Amino acid sequence: MFGPRTGGEVGQARRLLPSLAPGMLLPADRGHDSYALMREVADTGAHLLFRSRARHWVPVLQALPDGSGICFLPGPEHSTRYRQWARRGGIPPQADGLLARVIEVTLTTDTAGGDTRTSCMRLLTTLLDAHR
Repeated sequence: MFGPRTGGEVGQARRLLPSLAPGMLLPADRGHDSYALMREVADTGAHLLFRSRARHWVPVLQALPDGSGICFLPGPEHSTRYRQWARRGGIPPQADGLLARVIEVTLTTDTAGGDTRTSCMRLLTTLLDAHR
């Protein structure tokens, strides 16, 4: 994205919200994976595909056949209780949050110097169907 740095990455991403419509997909790199922004994108009817920060803990609630999984991203008021719920095996139905699909990707690249490098990425998306 291009724009003034004063609003930060999330502030710049928020400038796109009025342009989003149902069925669109908004990709974003890590640094944009705040719950508030994800919720705002989802509320437009558009889908999101965000690269997540490595420290963003997202336990898989349901494994899917393609190796991805369904996770629950809790709203800020539930984030401290989320680990307890995950350990006990379920999220209460009244919990405010966002269902998402978590996809773990391993990238292997060859450098110009002949070395091979491997890195892992975690992607979060509101496209829950593993066949889409």
